Amino acid sequence: MNKFLIKYKSAAMVTLAALSLSSCLKDEGFENGTYGLAGFTGGEFISIGAAGRNPNALALESKAGDQTVELFQVTYDYVDAAKEAIKVTMAKDDAAVTAADPTLVILPTNVYTVVSNDLTIDAGKRVSTNTFTLKVNTSTLNPLKAYGVAFTISAISKSSAAAPKNLKTVIYKISLKNKYDGFYEVAGSMTDFANGALTGLYPHTVNLYTSGPDQNDYGQTQYNFGGGYPRGEIHLIMNGASVSGYGSFSPVFKFDAADNVIAVTNFWGQPAGNGRSGRLDVTGVNKYDAATKTIRVKYWMVQAGADRTLFNEVYTWKRAR
Repeated sequence: MNKFLIKYKSAAMVTLAALSLSSCLKDEGFENGTYGLAGFTGGEFISIGAAGRNPNALALESKAGDQTVELFQVTYDYVDAAKEAIKVTMAKDDAAVTAADPTLVILPTNVYTVVSNDLTIDAGKRVSTNTFTLKVNTSTLNPLKAYGVAFTISAISKSSAAAPKNLKTVIYKISLKNKYDGFYEVAGSMTDFANGALTGLYPHTVNLYTSGPDQNDYGQTQYNFGGGYPRGEIHLIMNGASVSGYGSFSPVFKFDAADNVIAVTNFWGQPAGNGRSGRLDVTGVNKYDAATKTIRVKYWMVQAGADRTLFNEVYTWKRAR
């Protein structure tokens, strides 16, 4: 077994701040013409509030079939509500995705359709009555990649209204999650039949990362084992009184349509370079309970072809990761 020097890393909650859509244009960029609005003092504007948060993070479930994804509305920014119906036409803007984050893969056009490119602000209203909506089928997307899609205002039926550059184009960063994805607390037991000094470290916390529509990778979140384990892909254990981990061993759980765990493999290979692999123990419960959001699973770490360490664990969902 490999030994590691570890450093404790506390888990941090991420707080999301709400962003106001008011007074978006009253700043230095508006005054000096950065947004391309010179000559429109007291003018009328059509804007996308979500564009002020670019790129917007969007997590979609990894599954077959179309998902309806409502993205944004457009707003009429003027002292009075619209006096007539205003049609706002959107167009795809791949260049905006690349400019915002070159690491994003452009969302393939064959996995989604736009319900309508037109949004309408009715007379007497300030916000479009319809929402820009996609039908997305994620079944062929790679859950290990991040995708991007962007849309920009390409036409406005009301000639006196303009779209500000900073609120004209909205960008979405899309990642995939299946229903098992999340941040979990792990309880249970562990027995190493080759080395009695190695015992289980329970409870501990993990992320279960989507690695397919019906598959999730284990990634412990409490300790830093260095750049070789960027997502914590090392199963935590105790070596006497010290925290450690099984090098090049991290379980991958595969589920069937009835939420049964049907296989456990090793993230690092079957076997990994050090001879370690994973194997499901069929005597376990081995099932995800949707009502309690818990996963019960019993499995082995196999080394050099022989069962070495038995895990019997319960994963309790705490929050989305």
